[in-house]
Amino acid sequence: MTQEEEKLLEELQAKKQKEVSSKRMSYEALKQDLLEEWVAKFKAKQKELIALKTEAFKDITAFIDVMEEYGEVKKGQKNCSLIGSKHKIEFKMNLVKEYDERAELGAEKVRDWIRSEFSDEGQSGFIVDLLDKNNNGKFDYQKIQKIANHAQLNNDKVLMEAVELFNEAYTERYARFYFYVREKNKYGGYDNITLDFASLPVPEEVLEKGD
Repeated sequence: MTQEEEKLLEELQAKKQKEVSSKRMSYEALKQDLLEEWVAKFKAKQKELIALKTEAFKDITAFIDVMEEYGEVKKGQKNCSLIGSKHKIEFKMNLVKEYDERAELGAEKVRDWIRSEFSDEGQSGFIVDLLDKNNNGKFDYQKIQKIANHAQLNNDKVLMEAVELFNEAYTERYARFYFYVREKNKYGGYDNITLDFASLPVPEEVLEKGD
């Protein structure tokens, strides 16, 4: 291959590389535009749903007080079902039982008890495991209750003191709020009015076009 042919080949390769690079840049720009457009739309709808959920929460929790007057819910009850001739709304709040940072005092008391009661760590495993924290870095309520039961059954003063420290650190909060909205169908059953984005259907004609 002559020098002129080599030069021409290099120019052709450079031109081709430039075209590939240009197409890639156009693709990336198109992708970025699509992302920004739809993320903006999703965020706008998320804001609307938060406002809708907040409004529903205020209205329904206020109505629970009225339901209590008519004996449809117990005093202090947080969950309820609103049932009409055609529609039904079930409202549930998820109560989270946990311990604040003061629970570390109770845990240390349990560890002191373990060191005084067991010379072999293997023997104390059943208690040590109960001090494992959950994914949120909190002591598990059910596990601490097992320690409390053990203390009570064995009338163990030190463990009872530890449990009392846990009790002082005990807190409750509502972490999740669920609305199940249903409409009566012609068969007498109920169809869900779905608000979960992932569960919403895509029309068959759209799916067929996608194929």
